[in-house]
Parts: sequence; structure tokens; C-alpha cells
Amino acid sequence: MNEKEKQKVKIFLNYAKEDIDFAKKIYNHMNNKGIDVWLDEFSLRPGQKWKTEIKKAINESQYFLALLSSKSVTKQGYVQKELKEALEILDEMPESQIFILPMRIDECEPSHHAINELHWVDLFPSWNDGIQKVVETILINENFDIDEKKNISYNRNHIKILIMSLLSALTWGICGSIYLFLFKYDKRINFIPPLFIAGIIQALLIRSITPISKKKIILSGFGWLVGTVSGVLSGMIILLAIHVIIVGPFNALWNQGEYKSIEYLEQIIMPAFGGLLGGFVQLLLIKENIIFESKQVLKIFLLANTGWFVAGAMHGILDIFLGLSASDIFSTINNSKDTIANNRAISLSFGGFFYGFIGSYMMFYVLYPKFKKIIV
Repeated sequence: MNEKEKQKVKIFLNYAKEDIDFAKKIYNHMNNKGIDVWLDEFSLRPGQKWKTEIKKAINESQYFLALLSSKSVTKQGYVQKELKEALEILDEMPESQIFILPMRIDECEPSHHAINELHWVDLFPSWNDGIQKVVETILINENFDIDEKKNISYNRNHIKILIMSLLSALTWGICGSIYLFLFKYDKRINFIPPLFIAGIIQALLIRSITPISKKKIILSGFGWLVGTVSGVLSGMIILLAIHVIIVGPFNALWNQGEYKSIEYLEQIIMPAFGGLLGGFVQLLLIKENIIFESKQVLKIFLLANTGWFVAGAMHGILDIFLGLSASDIFSTINNSKDTIANNRAISLSFGGFFYGFIGSYMMFYVLYPKFKKIIV
């Protein structure tokens, strides 16, 4: 790969404020392909002179994406000024050079004669077909091998995701050891420090991708704690419902003999829901740092937290495999047998490691391309 291919393609995205949702969608898609998009909503820093920065960004970009709609073509203001500046740059370029890429999001007629002379791409009725044509045009024009470019972008992001997941796994494994250390002191509050610490470190890992305030990082610790406790309580409610409907009288719910299957469900469902809601609350705190369409928020959050749900369930299965019961989990080491203490150590340390890795990997895999990136 030559030096030109190693450099990111820079693109300026021109749009009307009324079309900001479409602009964000394009920004997100392009960045995921390894293409550097300049979008004022994310690229302007506080205190910068926006007119100067916009003009500078247009002049430094290899391509100018003009997002055309029935609103933008009739609107007066800076959206037209940006387009005129791009047309002036295009006028100085060779006839064969591609610079302005018009993209229509509805049936509209461009107001500039020069834009009408350019072939545009429609992002309707098929968004995927339209945006793919734009991406391929850019990559082919830059002499990039499309399949190779996709692999490079994917591999680079995947390595980052793996590193962050491993760091998260180490955090949860260490927090499991902290939990074990505190086990003998106060069995009722011993889970609070590890969850709080893990939540904060999880937020710090996210901060390496997208800017998060210190306040949000602290709140993230509480978010994990509150979310996990809420999840455990939700799991208990589900178990209660299962017991009342299927098994029998309430007073036999915690019976260790006849109703062993309920105990197994308890050990799987409670940590699973704890992980699900713990991650969910954390993402709610940083929602403004994630690019998505408003109607997709529930779908994206649930998908991103599926890993925490699965990891929590696997943690519970590990407890069952090691012969740990619910009563063992809330027993102190000093009052437990050595075998139970050793198994608890394995479960909390190794279980915590895999819990952190699986949960983080799924979350970062889903959300990494959707995070607002830190400007370097």
C-alpha cells in the first residue's frame, strides 16, 4: 500500500439544518468506512470562528458532499454559501476531476445550474444502494482497492475493540478479587465498591473513543450499581412469577432440595438481568455521544447490551458448574468451607474476566462506529 492509501480521505458534508438526521447518518456511515467527514455538528470546537473553520475545511477536503433536499435547495443562508465556495473550487479544477458529489434525499430540483450538470445519486428509495455508490466512487477515484479498504478499516477497528474488551475483562476480574477480599467484612454491601469501580473504568474506556465529562464518568459508576441492582430485582420478580405460575406456593421458592431448578434459574437470570440493565443505564448517561436515529434507540441499546446479558448468564452457569448455590454467594468466607471459598474465588476472578470481555466486546462491536469520535 502506498503513502496515498495510508492517508484518510477528507470530505466536507454540506446540508441544511432541517436535514441534520440524514447528515449524521452519512457521517456515521463514512467514518465507519475509514473516511474522514467534516460535519460542523461534531467537528467544530468551542471557541473556534466557525466561518473561518468551515471555509478552511472546504478548501482542505478532497470531496464536497452536497446533501440536496426540497428544504435545502430553496433555503437561503450559509448552506448556499458553502455550495458556492465549492463550485468556485470546482471551476478551477480539470474537467475530469470529481469534487462535488450531489446526493438527493427526496424529489428535488437543484437550484444551481452547475449542480444540474453533475450526475447526482439518490438516497431514496434505497439508502444502502445510494450511499454505497458514493463510497465506491470515492474509493475507486482515490485508487483504493475497495475490498482491501474494507478489510483494513475493519481490522483496525477490531483490534481496538479487542484491546478495550481485554482491559474491561481485566477490570472485572480484578473487581471480582476485590469483591472476594471484602467478602469477609460486610456481606451486605460488599458488592457496591467493585461495581462502582468497574462502572467508572468502563466509562474511561468509552472516553478513549468519545468525549465524556468527569461528572458522567462518576455517574457511570453509580449507573452500573443502580442498573445491576435493578436487574437483579427484575430477575427475582421474573423468578417469583415463574414459581407462582409453574412451581407452586411462594414459601417454597428458596427451598434447596425439591426446587433445585428454581435455584439454578435464579443463579442465571439474576446476573443476566443485572448485566443487561447495568450496561443499559450506563449507555443512557452517554446517549448524546452516540449517533443514531431517535426511533432506533431502544433497538441499538438492547443489541449493544446483549453481551452483558449473555455474560451474566454464563457467570451464573459457572457458579452452578462450580457447585455454588445462592446461599453460598451470600455466605462469608470465614463461615464457609475451603472448597466453597476456593470456588467462589475462581468464579469471581475468572468469571469476572469473561463477563467483562464478552459484555464489552458486544457493546463496543455494536457502538464503536456510532460513537462520536474524539477530534485529534
